[in-house]
Amino acid sequence: MADIDCFNLRKIFHYDPLVGDFIYLQHRRRGTVGSTAGYIEQGTDGLPGYRVIQIECVRYYAHRLAWLYMTGGWPRKNIDHADRNKANNRWANLREATETQNKANVPRRRGRKYDLPKGVSFDPRLSLRPYSARLQVGRQRISLGHYASPNEASMAYGAGAKKYFGEFARGDS
Repeated sequence: MADIDCFNLRKIFHYDPLVGDFIYLQHRRRGTVGSTAGYIEQGTDGLPGYRVIQIECVRYYAHRLAWLYMTGGWPRKNIDHADRNKANNRWANLREATETQNKANVPRRRGRKYDLPKGVSFDPRLSLRPYSARLQVGRQRISLGHYASPNEASMAYGAGAKKYFGEFARGDS
C-alpha cells in the first residue's frame, strides 16, 4: 500500500503548527469532523509515546505527517522532537535529524547499577580515575578520557557532545 501524499493528507486533515494537532476535515471511520486525529502510544519509559494516526488501514506517526503537511514531501531522515516529548508535534519542536543526531537527543538511561550522568561509566578496577566519558558517532565509539569524579567525566561528555552533535547535544537530563 502506497504512502499518502500531501494533497490527500490536506483533504482529510488540518494540521495546526502552533498546537501540533491534526483535525479531521471530513468524517472518517476513526474520527468526526473537528475532532483530533490519532492516539498516543504508551512509551517504554512510562512517559507518553508518539501520536499515531491511521489512514486507510496504514499507521503513520503524526510527526512524520506534520513534516509532509508542512514541506510537501516525506522526510529523508529521522524527525527529532527538540524538547524530547514524543507527543509534542508543534512544528517549532520538529527537526530533521540523522540517526546519530536523533540518538544524541535522548536522556540518560536510568536503572543501571551506578546512577551516573549521561555518557559516563564507572570501572571500579581503575582506582585513581574510575569514571570514563565516551560517546558514539554513527558506529564509532569515541573515548573522551578517564576522570577522578563523575562530574569531571560529565563535563567532558558535555564538551564532546557539543563538538560532535551541535544543537542536538543533550547533557545529563
